[in-house]
Amino acid sequence: MKIEPLSPKELEPEIDNFEISKIIQKIPEMPIFIGRKRAEDALNFGLDIKNGGYHIFVLGPPGIGKNSTIAHLLEERSQKEPAPSDWCYVFNFKEEERPIALELPFGCGRQFKESMDSFIDDLKSLVSRVFDSEEYIKRLDDITKYEEVQKKEEFKSLSLMADKLNYQIGQTPFGIMLSPAINGHPLSEAQIEELDKRKKEEYEKNKERLLDEVKSINRLTRKIERDASEKREKLNKDILAMAIDPFIEELKDKFSKFSPVLIFLDNVKNDIVEKANQIKSTIEEKSTENILEQTLLGRHSTETTFNRYSVNLFISHQEKTAPIIKEPLPTVPHLAGRFEFRSQLGGVTTDFKMLRPGALQLANGGYLVLDAIELLTQPFSWSVLKTAIQSGQIRLEEIGERLPFSIPTPTLRPEPIPLKAKIILIGPPIIYYLLAIYDKDFLELFRIKADFDTEVELSENNMEKFIAFIYHFSEKEIETKIDEGAIRQLIKESHRLREHQKRASLNYRQLTDILKEASFWANKRDGVINQEDIKKAVSEKILRSNLIEEKVFQMIEEGTLFIDVSDKKIGTVNGLSVLQLGDYEFGKPTRITARTFAGKEGVVNIERVSQLSGPIHGKAVMILANYIGGKYAQDVPLFLNATLTFEQEYGFIEGDSATVAEIVALISSLADLPVRQDLAITGSANQYGDVQPIGGVNQKIEGFYSICRMLGSTGTQGVIIPKSNQKHLVLKDEVIDAVKRGEFQIYAIENINDALEILLQTDIKTIEKKVKSRLIHYAETWRRYAKPIE
Repeated sequence: MKIEPLSPKELEPEIDNFEISKIIQKIPEMPIFIGRKRAEDALNFGLDIKNGGYHIFVLGPPGIGKNSTIAHLLEERSQKEPAPSDWCYVFNFKEEERPIALELPFGCGRQFKESMDSFIDDLKSLVSRVFDSEEYIKRLDDITKYEEVQKKEEFKSLSLMADKLNYQIGQTPFGIMLSPAINGHPLSEAQIEELDKRKKEEYEKNKERLLDEVKSINRLTRKIERDASEKREKLNKDILAMAIDPFIEELKDKFSKFSPVLIFLDNVKNDIVEKANQIKSTIEEKSTENILEQTLLGRHSTETTFNRYSVNLFISHQEKTAPIIKEPLPTVPHLAGRFEFRSQLGGVTTDFKMLRPGALQLANGGYLVLDAIELLTQPFSWSVLKTAIQSGQIRLEEIGERLPFSIPTPTLRPEPIPLKAKIILIGPPIIYYLLAIYDKDFLELFRIKADFDTEVELSENNMEKFIAFIYHFSEKEIETKIDEGAIRQLIKESHRLREHQKRASLNYRQLTDILKEASFWANKRDGVINQEDIKKAVSEKILRSNLIEEKVFQMIEEGTLFIDVSDKKIGTVNGLSVLQLGDYEFGKPTRITARTFAGKEGVVNIERVSQLSGPIHGKAVMILANYIGGKYAQDVPLFLNATLTFEQEYGFIEGDSATVAEIVALISSLADLPVRQDLAITGSANQYGDVQPIGGVNQKIEGFYSICRMLGSTGTQGVIIPKSNQKHLVLKDEVIDAVKRGEFQIYAIENINDALEILLQTDIKTIEKKVKSRLIHYAETWRRYAKPIE
C-alpha cells in the first residue's frame, strides 16, 4: 500500500476547536492547579493528617510551578489556622549551662520579656534606694555599734589583766602588741636588759599568760565579726526581699496562669535575695571602678548580675496566623538555630540571651518549606532535620560537635523545643528516588509523595484554566494586555514544549519567560501582546542560543560536512540526530553508510569497534542483525560481512533512533538499489521490523528542512518518521507552509517495508528478491573459496 504524505492539519495541534474568545469573556479566577489532581490530593492529604512521619516530598522538574503552587496553598491554609505559641529562654538557676525554654500563648512572650525588662530597671533603682535609705543605714549602724561595743569590752578586760601583770597593750593593723611596763610606762630595750634574772622570768611568765588571753580574745573577736557580718547579710537579704516582694507578686499576678513562669519568678526572687550582698557590693564598686577594671578584676557589674533575670524572646510571630517559613540556605545554624558570641579578653563567651532561632523553631505551629538539593548539600543539615523529626524535638547545638576529632569546648545546652511543624521538601524526582533507596529512614519520615505532572491534556475545563493562567499573568504580573491570537500562539508553544498534539507543557517558567519577552516587544509598539510578539520572543531566544547550529549548517553548506538533499546513492541514507546544548537543541542530518560483502563476521558496527558508541546503539545494531537474519536466512545461512558507520561523526554515538536508517542502508547495499537523498529518515525498530517512536521528532524534521532550504529546494524533499510519532508533531509555521505548498513532505510509517519502498522507490517483493539473490551469491562464493585445496 502506497504511503501518502501527512496533510498540514496533521502537523500541529487542533487549537481552533476551542472558542478562545468566549473563554476570555468569562475568564475564571487564577487557577492553583491545572490538570494536577494527583498532586493536589496528595498535598491536601499530607497537610491535613497530623500523625508523625507524614511530612511531604514534592517532586517534579524545575519551572512547573511547584513553589508558587505550594506557596498559594499554604497561604490559604495559614489564614485559617491560629498563631503558634511564643517561646522564651530564661536562666537556669540550678544548671547555668542548660537554659530553660518557656512556652507562652501568642503575644504573651513579648509581654513577659517587657515585664521582666521593666522589673530589672526597677530593681536597679530600687537596690540603690534600699541601701541608701535611713532605715537601712540606722539598722546597719546598730549592728556596727553593737559589734564595736563587744570588741571594746573584750579589749578592756585584756587591758585590766595587762595592767595587773605589768604589761601595756596596743592595737596595730597586724594585731595586739604586748610591751613590758612599770607603773603604766613601757620599758625600753635597755631597761629590760638591766632587769635581774628573776624579774625577767616573771615578765616572760606574764607574757605567756597574756598571749593565751590574746588568743582567746582574738577568737571571740572573730566570732563577733562573723556574727556581725551574718547580721549584715541577713539585714541585706531581709530588706531586699521586703523591697522586691511587691514587684514579684505583681508579676506573678500578671502571669498567674502559667506555672513555669511562676516557678521562674520564685527562682528570681530567691536568687536576688541570696545575692543581696553581691548586688550591694556591685553597686558600691560601680562608683569607684570602670567596666574595664571590673572585667579585669573578675567582678560582676550590675548589668551582668541582672542579666540572669532577663528574658530571651526566642520566638515571637507578628502575624496572627500559622507561620510559613522558606529557608533558602538550610545550613545547620539557619535550620536548627545558633549561638551568638561576644569577644572578651581574647576569647569568646555566650549566654542564654544570645540564642537565636532557626527555620525549624520559627516554623513551629506552621509550615517549613525546604529545597531538597540545598538541604542535602549543606554539611549535617539532613542529619539534623531527621533527628528533629524522629525525636520530635529541636535541639540547639554547635556544629563543631558533629565533626570527627573535634576538641570538646564548654558551651550551653539549651532545653529542646518540641517540633510541631509540617516539613515540605521540594526537589527533582531523582533526589526522591535516591533517598528512598539509600536512606532507610526517608520513607518513614516523608510518607506523602506529591508528584507534579509536567503535562496536561487540554480538555475544555483545563483549557479554560490554562487560558486563565495566561490572561492573569499578562494582566496582573507583567501588566500587559494580550489578544486572542497571542493566547492561541502561546498554547501552540506549550504543545511544542511538550511535543504532543493533545497535551500541553506545564513548564510555567518557560511559558512566562515567553510572555515577559513578548511583553517587551509589545511595549515597543502599542502595549498589546499579539501573535507576532509571541513568535518574535521565541525566535529571538533561539537566535541567542543557536550559534553552534549555524556553524554546523555553514559547514554543510560549504561542503565540509557531506550531506546530499538530491540525487540517489547506494548504501547511503540521511539519518537524523538531535544535538542538545544546555537549554537549546537542534536537529542535524547525518550520513549513514553501509558496505556488504561475503564473509562470516556478520554486521559490524564501526562505532562500537572504535569505542565511539554506547550500549543502546550497540543493542540497536544487534536488533538490526537479528532482523536481517530472521527475514533472509530462514532457508540459506548467512555468509555476510556488513559494516555500518556514521560518516564524519567523531563524538560518542548513543541511541537507537537510527536503526531504520541503518537497515535501509544495509538493504540498499545488498539489493544494489540507490537510496533517495532528498529524504531523511528517523526511527527505532524491533526484531520484527516494526518501526518504534523516537525523541526530538520536531527538531529533526526542522533541521533537515533548514538544510534543504539552504542547499536548494527540489519540491520532493521530506522526512520519514514513525507513525507512532505523528501525535508528537508540533512544527514551525514555515515547515507547515512548505508542506501546504507541496515543497516538503512528511511520511509516517509503521514498518521497515514502508521505508524501503519510499526510499528505494521499488516494491518490497522486488527488494526482497534482490537481497536474497545477493545473499545466495555470497553463500556460494564463500563455499567455493572456503573449500580446502586438494
